[in-house]
Amino acid sequence: MKILNVILVVIILSSCTSLGDMKKHTNYAYSGEIQGDHFVLARCVIDTMETNKKWQLNSLKYKIKADPNKMKSQIIASGVNLFGPFNAFTLELNKISPLISRIKLTGVKLESEEALKSLKKCAENNS
Repeated sequence: MKILNVILVVIILSSCTSLGDMKKHTNYAYSGEIQGDHFVLARCVIDTMETNKKWQLNSLKYKIKADPNKMKSQIIASGVNLFGPFNAFTLELNKISPLISRIKLTGVKLESEEALKSLKKCAENNS
């Protein structure tokens, strides 16, 4: 029984170490420009992510903040995992001309990459 407890402790400690290592490699950042209206693109990204077949994406809670005066939209995607609530990604879209928006995307690698894919698809479909 003692050996079984020792093995269990070793497994738990090694998995915690690997989770800590994984967390270091999940940060993601992207900036650039895209064609389209900031609010239309933001709404489209949320719709696309909520209907995605991957549970990691469709289980997130999405909040959109739109500021027409500053010509800016922001999506905040959050979720809950074993360690509690976390911010999956934040996507900011700022209007810099009538047809161009500036992108600022930060967050967890998987969710952020999927958000960027969705954003690019939305821009293609709205052009």
